[in-house]
Amino acid sequence: MIGLSCRYNPNTDCLELSYSRFKKSDLPVLGHVVLAVFQAMRLVDVAEGIGEDGEYTECSNMTIINLTLRIIGPTHERRLTIYLLAFQVIFVLFVHLPSTLYFALFVIHKVCSSKVKVKLQS
Repeated sequence: MIGLSCRYNPNTDCLELSYSRFKKSDLPVLGHVVLAVFQAMRLVDVAEGIGEDGEYTECSNMTIINLTLRIIGPTHERRLTIYLLAFQVIFVLFVHLPSTLYFALFVIHKVCSSKVKVKLQS
């Protein structure tokens, strides 16, 4: 299994969302804001009034694995692994690589332009 960020259901042989239970009163202000924004964007499942006294809130864990399960639904571990690897490849190709190349070109430009100024001043 892929660690503790998802729950295995032996009846369906699939991985499902895992949940955390906490008291909403224990959250700091930023925690309330993040939870409200993620709930509005439908990135997490939130159930309030859980427990005997109804003071607990249950929320799906905020991990990439749980976000993937939230989008595609319960799935087999092999398929989930393929989705996560595809996500990493797409991220590297379209986000990380272009930003790294841009930074490298910026540094090369700064180094080359500083050498030209030094030669012109001499």
